Amino acid sequence: MTDPRLIGIHLGTSEVRVDRYDAAGTLLDSGEVTIEDQTAVGWERALRRAAPPLPDEGICSVASTSGTLLVVDGTGEPIFPPQMFYETAPAYAERIDRAVASDLQNRNIALSATGPLPKLLKLREEHPDRFTDAEWVLPPTTWLLYRLRYGRSTRWRNVEIDWTNALKFGADVRPAMPEWYDPLFEALDLPRELFPTIRPPGSYIGVASGELAERTGFAGTKLYQGLTDGGATALANGCLEPGDFCITSGATSVVKYVSETIEPHEALYYHRHPIEGYLPGASFDTGVVFEWFCDRLFDCSPGRGLELARETPPGEEYQVFLQGNRSPFFDPEIGNSVLGMTHDGDLSSEDVIGRFARGITTGVALAEHNYISIFEELFGTAIDEVRMMSERSATGEDPVEWWYDLRASIWDRPIRKMKPRTTSGGSTRTSDGSTSTAGARSSSCTDGAATPEALTRTGTECPAMTADTSRTRRGKVERLLAAYDMGEVGEELVAAWTGEGRERRSLRELARYFNEQLIEQVLTEHAATAVGADPGTVLDRLREDSVSTAVRNRTRRQLEREGVDVDELESAFVSHSAIQTFLRHRGASREEPDTDQVAVEAGHIQGLRNRTVTVVEDKVSSLRSTDRIDVGSFNVIVDVQVYCEDCQTGMDVDDLLEAGGCSCPDA
Repeated sequence: MTDPRLIGIHLGTSEVRVDRYDAAGTLLDSGEVTIEDQTAVGWERALRRAAPPLPDEGICSVASTSGTLLVVDGTGEPIFPPQMFYETAPAYAERIDRAVASDLQNRNIALSATGPLPKLLKLREEHPDRFTDAEWVLPPTTWLLYRLRYGRSTRWRNVEIDWTNALKFGADVRPAMPEWYDPLFEALDLPRELFPTIRPPGSYIGVASGELAERTGFAGTKLYQGLTDGGATALANGCLEPGDFCITSGATSVVKYVSETIEPHEALYYHRHPIEGYLPGASFDTGVVFEWFCDRLFDCSPGRGLELARETPPGEEYQVFLQGNRSPFFDPEIGNSVLGMTHDGDLSSEDVIGRFARGITTGVALAEHNYISIFEELFGTAIDEVRMMSERSATGEDPVEWWYDLRASIWDRPIRKMKPRTTSGGSTRTSDGSTSTAGARSSSCTDGAATPEALTRTGTECPAMTADTSRTRRGKVERLLAAYDMGEVGEELVAAWTGEGRERRSLRELARYFNEQLIEQVLTEHAATAVGADPGTVLDRLREDSVSTAVRNRTRRQLEREGVDVDELESAFVSHSAIQTFLRHRGASREEPDTDQVAVEAGHIQGLRNRTVTVVEDKVSSLRSTDRIDVGSFNVIVDVQVYCEDCQTGMDVDDLLEAGGCSCPDA
């Protein structure tokens, strides 16, 4: 097949979308249909209506919600209705928490009241006779792929699940190949055989040949393992390297960050990145809350609600705090809360709606900002911009555009708006002009979601592997070094990091040096002499918060008059995380003094202590506000002591680290 057709299916929260692309990533055709009822039959009906005319041969994958659960028999027929991602089973979540909480936290296995396992236990306890027919426990992504693969009367064989969907079903994502955490299933008395073998996204499944494939036009299409919708949107947002951060807004807000390590936090869960590293993130109800208020209380469309929010002066909105049935609180008993309402006879109905609506939009932006702070503190990084994708396009005077502006103002960071798209594979042009084999609005062909090595199975190679993988292979710094002919700068970075021939520099110093060299190169290429400032000054004027808006705008205009694309230049600036990735790929390493490592670990301990203080304060305040405990004004003090059994000496951990040891003779 010389020109494969790439087909992406998004089984979303409220609709099914099917897009068809050519190998270059050009959209050829698409269809989208609202899901009338959240059942397997309803999903199949929506897929039949949404599917555009499809080629005789093609490549296909699926993305869908990660927390939804299907329990099916040996031929894939659901035994129970789908247990949707927004449904909860808090009592069973508490039971799991009591049984294996510490183990799950240590292995970063996601658990919440909305997760699949609590709902699975509830089904088993409430319907023990029907549960005996269960042969597979699956997410919608896996179920739909194998529904297309097999006929209705055919027994499903060799069922596998991609590692992004496996997380919430009890997978330990820390090993090189994620695996099921058997002690969890033993503690819950769940047969391990119910859960499919875990495979990388992009693994080949087979050819679609079932009745559903025939009725929808997918017959003959090659099927590949898919992704969660959150994982697919992270790729679509260009989150490919450590330090990349994005938010996708729709019925929920999905926040994702690319990390090289797992740093546990109660508000985060970690997926394995489809390419390399991890995707810590969270998902919480936002857009659906706004739509509920508009529908049930305001009697207006969401668009009109946003218009009234925009018309409400800042500071006059009610204070709205989002419900806690998902992150960051994981407490289903916390409902949406509204403060600051007063009886005012001079307000019209639309005035009141506007204050409500602006309060909700502001509350959503503040909840999203909470995660920016979490990632910056947890990984010691600076998130300088937010890549953002919305399920609804925003242009001109559209009120959604206003919501972007509100967020940027609250976050005090620029937003790079990403174009929604659903792709099943091939190359995708990203916002920086490079080529990525990953990416989709909601569904990513796993041939574009993983490295080429992960796409070959049983001798079958995904044709879309011919797409350029340079972006994920080389990294941003390497691409820029090549694009701007700055090869010698790369050597200088390595030398400055390892200390060869000069004083060592930190990652942040190297990032600044690189950005200055990039500016100098751009100015030289454009023969820009009227800027009147050195590269370091230009960098500060474009990026430093202390610079006035007037100075920043004047600098931008000077550069633009010289022919410089300032937006492109700013998007090319690198973070210290990108420098770290570049040095790792170059094999550059240096031994750090012990004192440096002690300081690093001391910082980690202090961060954990601060988070403990925050959590305890929140819990005690919550208990006090609900009259469960009686306590006055209080402070939380976390004192960490290290006790040496040999010399029987106890020391504050800070004193121990500063002293370099305890009182032992050999210490």
